[in-house]
Amino acid sequence: METSIYNKLKEIKESETVSFHMPGHKYGTIFEKLGYENVMKELYRLDTTEIIGTDNLHNPKGVILQSQENVRKILFPEYDDVEVRYLVNGSTCGIQAAIMTACRPKDKIIINRACHQSVYNGCILADARPIFVNEKVNKENNIFLGAETSEYIDQIENNKDAKAVLITRPTYHGMSFEIVDIIKKAHEYNMIVIVDEAHGAHFGLSPKLPKSAIEYGADMVIQSVHKSLPAVTQCSILILNDNIIDKIYINESEKTIKYSIDGIKKSMENGKTKESKDKEIEKINKCEKEENSGENIKKEKDSDIDDIYLEINSKKNEYLEEKNDIDSHSYSLHAGFIDKNRLNRVLSMMESSSPSYFLMMSIEIAFDIYKLHGKKMMKDLLENINNFKKEVKSYDIFETSDPTKIFINTINKGINGYDFAKVLRYRYNIQVELANYSGILMLCTISNDKHDFDSMLLALEEICKKKLFGLNLDFFDDIDDATTKNKNDDIKRMTSSKQVKVDLPTSIPKAEIAPMEAFNMDTEDISIEDSLGRICGEFVIPYPPGVCLVAPGEVIESEVIEFIKCANKIDVDINGMESAEFNFIKVVKEQSK
Repeated sequence: METSIYNKLKEIKESETVSFHMPGHKYGTIFEKLGYENVMKELYRLDTTEIIGTDNLHNPKGVILQSQENVRKILFPEYDDVEVRYLVNGSTCGIQAAIMTACRPKDKIIINRACHQSVYNGCILADARPIFVNEKVNKENNIFLGAETSEYIDQIENNKDAKAVLITRPTYHGMSFEIVDIIKKAHEYNMIVIVDEAHGAHFGLSPKLPKSAIEYGADMVIQSVHKSLPAVTQCSILILNDNIIDKIYINESEKTIKYSIDGIKKSMENGKTKESKDKEIEKINKCEKEENSGENIKKEKDSDIDDIYLEINSKKNEYLEEKNDIDSHSYSLHAGFIDKNRLNRVLSMMESSSPSYFLMMSIEIAFDIYKLHGKKMMKDLLENINNFKKEVKSYDIFETSDPTKIFINTINKGINGYDFAKVLRYRYNIQVELANYSGILMLCTISNDKHDFDSMLLALEEICKKKLFGLNLDFFDDIDDATTKNKNDDIKRMTSSKQVKVDLPTSIPKAEIAPMEAFNMDTEDISIEDSLGRICGEFVIPYPPGVCLVAPGEVIESEVIEFIKCANKIDVDINGMESAEFNFIKVVKEQSK
């Protein structure tokens, strides 16, 4: 048998392709750098199944349970109430399991529209009713920016009977946003907060990166270890937060009251003699000690001190009222808020009954590197990224919340991102994570080094210098034989960069039928041109980034039709559509009257 998959991957590896794409180990280069090469070579020999001594992922009591706890201590050493679960079917199964745990049939779940395909599939599996939150879009770069906090809160207030809220943070392009108020509002109505944090497994490696949603009190958070950390594809974790007290919120409240009292002390000192200042500060310190022991603050005759006492009491009471509200809310939800028995049952359905020990060992190795080398390597990576951005003179770089995601606008130079990505790969041997009409996305991890960024910088500047843009230019005219042989039937010869505007639809389609019901209904194929107003019977998902434009049960709108027609002209991949040429779309059969 010809091992076509192995042969192709070996060819790519031996070509020393520069990787700005997942998985995060970048063709295993990090294992070689850090001395893990022999460990990785040994993994396939260690692969096993559930036998005496190897434990069981679906009911861990031994080495797997200990390994998961070790990861928890690395990620959240101060939070004993956090639990980590290994996932061997990727973040997809974690997201779907979280939805099926939180929702029963016909339950509402509030989700952002630009969520991953797995969220829609989770709603189908759970027979849940999605309530969508619209997203902001950067039109110039065709990038989803995330949802406004107010949009989430409005949907929560309008759907108080919803069982869960799902937030995608960060986005595929590395955009983050404030979620503290969303989580607090959801918890007010006993909603479970699920966060798709697939692209944020590296957040804990630097204070310059966003914080994990666990830090803000989210209940279930899913991370893809393989995306931004050195693990093999499909390695993910599910993080459970048993204590829903909003940790960041309380920490900030404690800082606020301390800051207020410190400020009062400083204001006292203005215009006072050293002797009087010392006496009054001594009185304040005594008051604080009494306050901390729960005793009432005694009033003094001095009017200045009376004012100080009143202000301290006021600050203290404000804080205690807020803290008591959160504590009582936590107490009411703490017991059994996440139904772990149901979660266990769902995970056993979503994952293989023979979970891969190879993948679980890969997760362990990734977090061993995280613990021993991660912070230093992340510091180096961020320095390389910063220097790279300074050196890029000819292109616009879109600033992202997560600096390890670099989006470079190419359409402003006359070449769409899809064509630009092909030029990088087949002329310069550089593979980026994704492309859209406006540009390309580099996914950088601690496995990337200065050489990778130098290679990209050279390619960017050379393309611009040689003016490899515009109409009637064959990008492959002067390619050498070594690169030419890499071309195959899947890569079309480019004679120009097609100037076809492809805007992502921003409106939320009207849902006529519940996702699960629509998924199971009879469908028929009709021309894209004739589909306006019909109920969609399949998914339309340009990939990447895997964001659903229209789903089963939703009405097909003109925006979607226009996107499909334009995307087809520049060979954008669209998942979910059965028609290979994207000329036809499945719609729900109309009922005969």
